[in-house]
Amino acid sequence: MDEYLKAVEIYERLCMERSDHTFWSSNLEESTVHIKQAVAWQNFYCYLNDNKHKYVNELQPSLGDAIDTNTVGDPYASDPHEYDYVTVQNGNVTVMKVMPRVDDEKLCV
Repeated sequence: MDEYLKAVEIYERLCMERSDHTFWSSNLEESTVHIKQAVAWQNFYCYLNDNKHKYVNELQPSLGDAIDTNTVGDPYASDPHEYDYVTVQNGNVTVMKVMPRVDDEKLCV
């Protein structure tokens, strides 16, 4: 947990000192240079996604693990929302945009 806490502390300080967007990768690299444990990396990535993240001292299965064990399910299977998909083919790259359907009537106040 010490590696994780140190990385978060350095990252937050660097983001305040060097807030220009041109520093985003340098801030990440410099704040994580000391991380050696996979669990600290995993928690740091979670923190970047959600700054209220609570540290978990156990390595969680990754997407790669789920693919390797063929346990990847439909991520939207239990989601009550409906989604619209837009797909654009650019050479051998397919870009997908997934957008939740919004009921316009519910947006009006």
